[in-house]
Amino acid sequence: MHIALSVQFGRDDQLIFAQQLGVEHVVASVERRWDIETLAALKNRVEKTGLKLAGVEGLLTTDTEEAVAAVRAVEAAGIELISCVAVPRPTVSASPRAAAERSLVPTKRRSSCHRGQRQ
Repeated sequence: MHIALSVQFGRDDQLIFAQQLGVEHVVASVERRWDIETLAALKNRVEKTGLKLAGVEGLLTTDTEEAVAAVRAVEAAGIELISCVAVPRPTVSASPRAAAERSLVPTKRRSSCHRGQRQ
């Protein structure tokens, strides 16, 4: 098992901190373009500090072609892990009742109140 510290791309102070903690692996957050040149430079920088790049994270795209290109660049750079967060697309409901019927947590309908008393 490996314990990896999450670091930001281009933050040498975070790589130094990982070294001080005795961590051997890091997962780097990449906010730039996910091309082979950027990823290879990232891997090279991490390895020059004596750490191992366990993976990358931070791919934010809904474009399938862009995601496939990023995965191919990660593979070409010799990086073995991509950490992604899937963000579900919001659905538009016709009514609050329809949304409540599809919710994962059941909701109770409240009766209307008149002058502080339940009807």
